[in-house]
Amino acid sequence: MSSRSTFQRKIVYLAAIAFLLIPLFWLSQPATIATKESPGSPGGKLSRLRDDYHLSQAQIGEIDPTSVTVKLATLGLRGLAANILW
Repeated sequence: MSSRSTFQRKIVYLAAIAFLLIPLFWLSQPATIATKESPGSPGGKLSRLRDDYHLSQAQIGEIDPTSVTVKLATLGLRGLAANILW
């Protein structure tokens, strides 16, 4: 394989990643609260669905700081970490 074809493949992969970030950005925008300076925003599609079905952590019950810290520390792989620790 020549270095030119590997370089072209890398460019194609980077372009595909950049192209796929556009719908990801559109879907996952968080909702914002209206203030005096700026109007609020309902957020992206996922944020609106969470509001419609009352799925946010604050609406389910009390937020446990330890659980949230573990979720952030494991980069969202809490189930995998529990399996490894078990």
